[in-house]
Amino acid sequence: MEIKRSLESVRTGGADITCIPGISVEVKRKKEVLPGDMTSFWKQCLSQAETENCKPVLFTKEDRRNWVITVSLGDVIRKSVFIDDSVSEWKSLPIGMDIQAFKIIYERWRNG
Repeated sequence: MEIKRSLESVRTGGADITCIPGISVEVKRKKEVLPGDMTSFWKQCLSQAETENCKPVLFTKEDRRNWVITVSLGDVIRKSVFIDDSVSEWKSLPIGMDIQAFKIIYERWRNG
């Protein structure tokens, strides 16, 4: 799979990384990520994903720290437990994980 950064995202909005079917990826890199930053990043990620009808995925990186990948709790547990898709809170609740956990989640998404 070839992953490309979308240069248009800076000018017109939209996902930062394209070519991953069904996923809208936002990438943020800062010296220090504050709680307010995460709220803002996640809102942007959710908005983009909704526009593209995709699952939201947020990659964040702070100096001297590992990448943190944030996804929607509803997207992670939807197949594990009964979740009514009309309950929007599940779709917007963020859950953070490391890259290894995200690889597992992503494989499950790809394989349905």
